[in-house]
Amino acid sequence: MIINMSNSYLKNIIKGLDHNYVENIKKLITPLSTYILSDYYFGIELEHHLSSEIKNEEEKIKNLTLSKNIYLDRSLLDKIEDYNIIAIQGGPSDGTDWSYNFYDDFIQNILPKINKKIILIIGHYTLAHYVIDDECGGANINKIINNNNVILCFLQNYGQMRRLLNIDKLKAFPYGLNIDKQGMNYYIDKLKEYHSSNKIKNIYINHLHLGANNGIREIFPKKDRLPPNIFYEKVYDSKFLLSPVGDRWDTYRNYECIGLETIPISTQGSLSLIFNDNMVYVNEENNETYDISINDNGHVIKKSEHMVHLYDKQNISIYKKPNCDLITTEYWNDYITNIINKYKS
Repeated sequence: MIINMSNSYLKNIIKGLDHNYVENIKKLITPLSTYILSDYYFGIELEHHLSSEIKNEEEKIKNLTLSKNIYLDRSLLDKIEDYNIIAIQGGPSDGTDWSYNFYDDFIQNILPKINKKIILIIGHYTLAHYVIDDECGGANINKIINNNNVILCFLQNYGQMRRLLNIDKLKAFPYGLNIDKQGMNYYIDKLKEYHSSNKIKNIYINHLHLGANNGIREIFPKKDRLPPNIFYEKVYDSKFLLSPVGDRWDTYRNYECIGLETIPISTQGSLSLIFNDNMVYVNEENNETYDISINDNGHVIKKSEHMVHLYDKQNISIYKKPNCDLITTEYWNDYITNIINKYKS
């Protein structure tokens, strides 16, 4: 379900965006928005990640969200009501300690104790792959699907579970913008500059540095890493930008592009459930040289080759401005609310 608006959400907040980090985290969609949009949450990454970015963390975190942490206070379980939203941290606390997993703990030990009709939002910020592989807790997703008290479950990086894409209870949820404080400040500056000008984009299809977190990215031409201000200037100047899947299905780059009215080019998967026609999907191109009707690993490689082909040939569909509302928290709050109301009725 995509809400079709004309950048009205972004227009309402853009004048108020500045270098106030906590306020920006509230207003713009990020991997931590799951906690902001929930009534309760289970995990510590909200405190853990923000503590490295802001001083007086405890007080500012309290101002960031009104949701309550079940992990730190399990007595809150008795206060959960029907249709409350619970955000769950996906994976171990720091991405390396596999001895403990918040997702596993919640699904196995907490969920059976909840006797209300609830909505879950599961984050993939710390760990992206845990629901696919049984050894990493993938079997737990069946406990969500089969639990009648879970009426909906929103998931970041939903595309990494292709076998589950047709389950109605499961819904896609955005990944969002990078929460790095300095990078966010640069992005805010560029966002305000772009939306207050009549900028003409000079580059048709652009390709910028890709982190080497996925072997398939080796297919793409090598580009030097740029300082954030220069990187956003390049995005700002482009109509289309290559945005291939990395270690997670969704990526910061998709949202950085959308806010600056640049259209990301990526693999479809579940991304179309988030971006609709605000993204170009390589598997919609009908070109026999880039046949995608092959096995999973091969078809991701072929799609990546297709992206490189589009970049080399500078040949793609006509540019149309994307909906910048997709980078706002309020847009996705309404998205969740509309779906929940549908299930209540």
